[in-house]
Amino acid sequence: MTQDQLLGLDESHLILVGRGPHRLTAATAAAFNDMQVAAAHEGFNLQAASSWRGFERQLAIWNGKWRGERPLLDADNQPLDALQLDDMERLHAILRGDIAQTEPFWTGAMWECPNLLDFGQRQALIISAQSDANDLMYAFYASGRFDGQHFAPDVQDILVHGGKQGCFYAPQVMRADDGRYLMWGWLQEERSRASCMEAGWAGVMSLPLSVSMELNGRLRVEPVPELAALRRDHRRWRDLELPDGSDWLLDGVAGDSLEIIAQFEMPDQGECGLKLRASPDGEEYTRLLVRSIERQVTIERGCSSLDRDSDTSPCTAPIRSGTDNTVTLHVFLDRSVLEVFVDGGLSSVVSRHYPTRRDSIGLGLFCRGGAAQLKSLDVWRLESIWASI
Repeated sequence: MTQDQLLGLDESHLILVGRGPHRLTAATAAAFNDMQVAAAHEGFNLQAASSWRGFERQLAIWNGKWRGERPLLDADNQPLDALQLDDMERLHAILRGDIAQTEPFWTGAMWECPNLLDFGQRQALIISAQSDANDLMYAFYASGRFDGQHFAPDVQDILVHGGKQGCFYAPQVMRADDGRYLMWGWLQEERSRASCMEAGWAGVMSLPLSVSMELNGRLRVEPVPELAALRRDHRRWRDLELPDGSDWLLDGVAGDSLEIIAQFEMPDQGECGLKLRASPDGEEYTRLLVRSIERQVTIERGCSSLDRDSDTSPCTAPIRSGTDNTVTLHVFLDRSVLEVFVDGGLSSVVSRHYPTRRDSIGLGLFCRGGAAQLKSLDVWRLESIWASI
């Protein structure tokens, strides 16, 4: 769609629904017609109540709310008197948005920590979202074109994926002298407040990340190359076959601070991946798995810790690179933090886990539901950034 079409200034892309008066894009109209046919088979007469509105119509609605001529509601759906509000209060009330909108994901009830990134022809707005219960959820972005006054986004996605409530929050972005956008995010705890109090600390920062934009408007998030300075004790494996049912720990490599680059040829069905922070007897471990059919990367935390006072929900990110069965995972494991970048940062997922055993430091491979191949595996021990201080 063009910017004028998104703003309601151009209606050339619309067609009538039935005999009118409602108008939709051709693809939307076809989908709606399918819904009408299916509803009719079930005895329902499904009709459109509202559809496309042009710029002038939207402007009239805005001005009507601003002047108090149309209803204006608060967060509890109670009426407000627009003329009793100052300009900012009135603006916030009108821009409250649809809290029930959940596709492609829920954008929450309150936004904070905005960052506007300029990539020339396109811009991206990064925002952190809170729920209506004031829970901190996740950072997301919208990309499109900003002319200095109006922002017309056409791509929207979660910036870094996590669990039920996310983990990566309130990122801040700076522009380096070489033109790169550098970003750090706050990694929230995923254990109870009581556990944090007992530990005596809470909250860590993410790795320094580089943010760039693809031609399709999506953001790419990947670790900065300067992190390679922390690499020690390199180990490498090539072309390992993983039969169905494989599940073993690698000899001679272990740790709770590792950088890993793994490339898998995924099975046609089933799943394969890495076992991290694994105890020798398998009592504690975290699985990082890839699924070719679902085209997903998932962090499974059901056995991450014997302490059940932490979040064990899975954390999932999509695989966005083409349609073949090859996927590359760039993994940074740092004690309780697991940051995973998929296919060069086309998507990413972050989680926290809290093993209780000192010997939960094993690194392994697994495959179930079909055979797979590990095309390459590179592992480094990560040196502390404080080692020379």
